[in-house]
Amino acid sequence: MSTRRFASSIIVIVGVVLASFGPAHAQSVPVESTRAGAAEIVAVDGETPVSSGGSDADFRLRLPVGSTCPGDTANDGFQTSGFIIPENEPVADLVFGIVNPLPEDSGRLFSLRDRTQPWMNENLPQNVDAGQPAVVGEFPVFTFATFLPGEIPEGRYRIGLTCSFIGRPSGGYWDALVDIAADADDQPGALRWTVVEADDTAVALDPEDGGTATTTWIVIGLGLAAVFFLIVSIISGRSRDAEPAKEHTS
Repeated sequence: MSTRRFASSIIVIVGVVLASFGPAHAQSVPVESTRAGAAEIVAVDGETPVSSGGSDADFRLRLPVGSTCPGDTANDGFQTSGFIIPENEPVADLVFGIVNPLPEDSGRLFSLRDRTQPWMNENLPQNVDAGQPAVVGEFPVFTFATFLPGEIPEGRYRIGLTCSFIGRPSGGYWDALVDIAADADDQPGALRWTVVEADDTAVALDPEDGGTATTTWIVIGLGLAAVFFLIVSIISGRSRDAEPAKEHTS
């Protein structure tokens, strides 16, 4: 286990222990949790807006430029955590455990995940001095591929990222609304998500796209291949036409 991951685990354990003492302890955070803005769901290029995708589609969350948490991890104890929660679930009530926000037995609180682990209690870049806002850096590629079929009930969810302190939301959070529906034809998670009020320029990701707008690149690739073979055919034809002339002059 890396030093970074070990430190994050220690903070998680402390936060869960504090939360277990009751609401008075659980809500003892230095900065109130407030919505700082919208998170935009985009393709893995970090730019292309996305309207929908299957469970195997990869995507990123783009936050407003200059998004920060109240402090960094090394000096101030702040971190970032991802969440997938019902539309009306207050972000401030979450407790970030090891796999999903608590209480896990609710069956409605989930973590944002990449293809290997949940994005929870992740460290922020270190500032020179304590008490300075920490810039929220780039996030990994997220996916629904690690969720089992039926694990996330159908419904409208807020998907986003929050600043956190000892396992509790503290400072700003950013989110987007998505509708999650069952899709028996989807693999591996048997679901499809759709961004609520997506931008007109947003693209739909097919399950096999992996969040990269593969269809577009396939079309481009086929076009380039056609041009290449056309050039080869023209060159080959000219070579064949030139051969008899060479034989006649020899």
